Amino acid sequence: MPGKLQMALEQAVGLFDGMAKGNSPHRNGFLGAYIFGAGVYIFVGTLFELFGLQAVTTEGHTITLPAPLSDVNAAIALGCLSYLVIVCGGVAGNGVKGVGKALKEFSLPISMSFRMFGALLSGLLVTELVYYYVKLSFVVPVVVGVLFTLLHALIQGYVLTMLTAMFYGEVSEHVPAKAKKGKKAGKAAA
Repeated sequence: MPGKLQMALEQAVGLFDGMAKGNSPHRNGFLGAYIFGAGVYIFVGTLFELFGLQAVTTEGHTITLPAPLSDVNAAIALGCLSYLVIVCGGVAGNGVKGVGKALKEFSLPISMSFRMFGALLSGLLVTELVYYYVKLSFVVPVVVGVLFTLLHALIQGYVLTMLTAMFYGEVSEHVPAKAKKGKKAGKAAA
């Protein structure tokens, strides 16, 4: 069994590393590790809905833990962290000009954060609606809930990691400096 688990983990790491290399051929060493970590965090965090992990409060009551990213603060933190990685990629690839390229997309962390929060919260709500309002069978809500949660976790992990990799690739691509007009005019006259 450990051999199969190790092979599956290696394939997952290879998938994210390939995504990083495909979307950002320049300076992609750290990007693969980051998007793997973010993707796993989103996937495992979304599975909290499925497993119903419980905790005990300080007063002794048990509560079921929600998906971490269904809290807007966690989604904003992950969106800002992804944006910080994108800005660092721009600086590493283009120096100070990279900051300008990354700041051009200033609304990016806000849009990534609220897109993820909205998607995860709506997925949680749809799953709850299926559980509570489909009373015809015990099988249909369970099957729909499990499949929807797994698919939702995969899609949200893929979307955030792909967006991060694409934006990182855009800002980290080295743009050669343009020659000054005076030098071009001098060369043309010669």
